[in-house]
Amino acid sequence: MKQWLSRQDAIISRLLSRECDMRAVARCHECGQKAPQCVDCIVKDHQHLPFHWIDHWNGTFFERVGLAELGHIIHLGHGNAPCPNLPTNPSPAYFVIAHTNGVHRCRIQYCHCANRDEQVYQLITAALWPATLDRPESGFTFDVLKLWHLEWDISHMSAQDFYRILQHLTDNGSPLNIENRYRDLLSTSRMWRHFTMVKRSGRHHGIVLPHRDPQAITVPYIHRMILGCDGNHSLHKKTKKEDPNDVSLAVNQGYFVNHEHMSEYLKESYEDEETLETCSGFRVLRSLRPGKFRFLSLSGLIGTWCRHVLFRHGGTVDIQTGER
Repeated sequence: MKQWLSRQDAIISRLLSRECDMRAVARCHECGQKAPQCVDCIVKDHQHLPFHWIDHWNGTFFERVGLAELGHIIHLGHGNAPCPNLPTNPSPAYFVIAHTNGVHRCRIQYCHCANRDEQVYQLITAALWPATLDRPESGFTFDVLKLWHLEWDISHMSAQDFYRILQHLTDNGSPLNIENRYRDLLSTSRMWRHFTMVKRSGRHHGIVLPHRDPQAITVPYIHRMILGCDGNHSLHKKTKKEDPNDVSLAVNQGYFVNHEHMSEYLKESYEDEETLETCSGFRVLRSLRPGKFRFLSLSGLIGTWCRHVLFRHGGTVDIQTGER
């Protein structure tokens, strides 16, 4: 009898397991009404769903954790399967990845085949945009970049507010404890939008469209053009110290005129020329109060578009000091 008593805890666990599997200590609400599973099974089932949040039983309550804390590794280059040429003791890279449901701490294992891509290209192929080119440690999924682009375009949400939402989705109780990748979001989303435009333009495939510069990435005009032009004097840019690393990604490929050509054009002065004013509606400059354009490097812009409100390639220009 004493021998049975010495095994009491183990026997009770087995008896309870007949009523409820005690090994099922993990569950995923993002997978719908799926039953709880053991850690190994839930990690295996999420081989292609690395950004689901898991409720894991810690002995007292179900704690929300990421899949990486349960041993999940994102493998690149082989359809989320481990590379057959991994070293004996592979060391995954630790990443902070922002997805539509929050900010995740992940472990990523690169491909080690002889003909493998660079690490940056492996990440992009897996729909993960790295924040840097050299030894990236953080990035954003394509899904969250698409969502941020729509939020900014439709609701005009700021990047800071958008990233704060991701922090709250990760941990609504302590959002400030989540890694701040706000500045990475600014640069990464800009690069993603640019390369997406280049991809959709068809330029990479050598597609030549009528009435469009071969290097342009804008919408072409196939038939007759009926153009209009107007200016906006409220889009000001204050004079400030410029970032030398903030360069244009599509010089003379989009809607704006080449700035170098425009600078040469503005070197000529037209202040002494007599301007013919045939309509009082065009005397905007004279009616403006003195000093309005003080401390401004740009006082607005002028754009050209067709009857379908599609802007003309190379038809938008910045206004310098007033209406010049």
